[in-house]
Amino acid sequence: MITFFPTPYTDEILYSVFARYHDKSPNMNGSETAKDLFNVNRMVCSIEFPSMLFKLLQNMPLNSPYNVDRLIVKHTLFSFYTAFLSPENAERIRRYMLYKDVEIYNKITSIMNPLAENKFLRFCPKCNEEVLDKYGEIYWNRIHQIRGIYICPIHKNPIYNSTVSLEENKYRYIAATSDNCIVENEIKYETKVFEKLLNIAEDMYYILNNPKIKTNIKDQYLNQLKILGYATVNGGLRQKRLITDFERFWGNEVLEMTHNTITKTNNSNWLLEMGWDRPLTADPVKHILLIRFLGLTPAEVFNQKIEYLPFGNPPYPCLNPVCIKYENEIIESVEIKNSYKTKSPIGYFTCPVCGFSYLRRGPDKDSEDRYRYSRIVDYGDYWREELMRLLKKNSVPKVAKIMGTTHTTIYDYLRRMGIKR
Repeated sequence: MITFFPTPYTDEILYSVFARYHDKSPNMNGSETAKDLFNVNRMVCSIEFPSMLFKLLQNMPLNSPYNVDRLIVKHTLFSFYTAFLSPENAERIRRYMLYKDVEIYNKITSIMNPLAENKFLRFCPKCNEEVLDKYGEIYWNRIHQIRGIYICPIHKNPIYNSTVSLEENKYRYIAATSDNCIVENEIKYETKVFEKLLNIAEDMYYILNNPKIKTNIKDQYLNQLKILGYATVNGGLRQKRLITDFERFWGNEVLEMTHNTITKTNNSNWLLEMGWDRPLTADPVKHILLIRFLGLTPAEVFNQKIEYLPFGNPPYPCLNPVCIKYENEIIESVEIKNSYKTKSPIGYFTCPVCGFSYLRRGPDKDSEDRYRYSRIVDYGDYWREELMRLLKKNSVPKVAKIMGTTHTTIYDYLRRMGIKR
C-alpha cells in the first residue's frame, strides 16, 4: 500500500498523476513506481488506456476518495474513444483498464487511428501558464493528448509537442515541467485551416465531456444525408457527389493532418463505411469529420432527433374541395416513395374523412407547396357521391368548378362508370 497519492487536477490525464507520484517518491526508475502502484515489476506507461486500475485502487492509502469510474471518466480518454462503441464493447474496454485483459487489446486498437499516434506528450502554453499560476506546477492535460488534435479548445491556440518522446520513455513516467514544455518555433496555420482544426478540437472536447448518445447515430446520419441530397429516399448514397463535396469541404491538408484521406475504392473508403449498411465505425475523429461536413455538431447529433421530412411536419391538409375538412390539416402521416427516374421523393396522402388520395413530387420548397398536389391517386367515395349529387342539378362545367377539377376529368369518370351525360 502506498502512503500518498497526488490529487488529480482538472482534466489531468492519469499518466500525469502517476508521473507526479514518481517525482515525489524516492523511486529511481519506472519499475519501482510500477511496483508501488500496480504490484508489477514493469509495464508500458499507457497514455490513452492505463490498465490494472483495480490493483491501483487496492494500493491506495486508507480512506482514499477515489473510485475506478471517477478516475476513468475524469482522467483518461476512455469517454472520448468509446463514445461510438456499443455499451457491451465499452464495458469490455473498461474491464481491460481494470484488469488488463490482453484479449481486449485488439478492440482498443480498432478505435484509434494508428497513423495519427502522437510521438510526444503535448501541451498548450497558455494552459501551462494558467495552471502554474494556480497550482505552482504544470501537468499533462488529457484533451491535448487526443490523436488528431492540433488546437487547444480552451484557449484557441496551437498545441505543441513537448520533448518527452513516448517511444523512448514507454516504461517511464515523466511529469510536465517548464524544461520539457518549451515552444521553440511558433506554429501558425492558414486561417481556413485553423478554423477547421479548431472545430475539430471543440468537438473532441465536447465528446470527451459529453459522451452519452441519446439518438440512433445511423438514422441521424442517413436522415441528414437525405435532407442534403446525398442519399435517396430509399437510402442509396450518391457516392461520387458525397466524396467530392466532403473532400472540398475539409481540404487535403486537414484530411492529411488527421490521417483521414479518402481512398477512391469502395473496399477501403472509410467515408462509405460509416455505418449505413454495416457496423458503425468506432473512430471518433471520423465521426467528427462527417458531422461537421453535414452541417451539424456532436451536441445536435447526440441529443436532437433529425427527421427526414421532405413534405414538412405532419399533419397534412386534405385537398378535396368538396370535403368538409378541405385544407384542414388532418392527414397524420405520409407514405414516401422514391421516384424511379429522378430519385426524388414522392409523397402519398390520404384524407381519413373523405378518402381523397393524392401524391406530390417533392421535396417541398416553401409552405405553399403543401397545398398543391401533382396527381390525384383516388378521389374517394365522398367525392364520387358528391359528384353524382351535384350533377343532378348542375351542368358539368359548373360541377367541375365546384369540385376543383376539369370537365374533361368528370366526363372521363362518367364514361368509365358507364353513365351517359
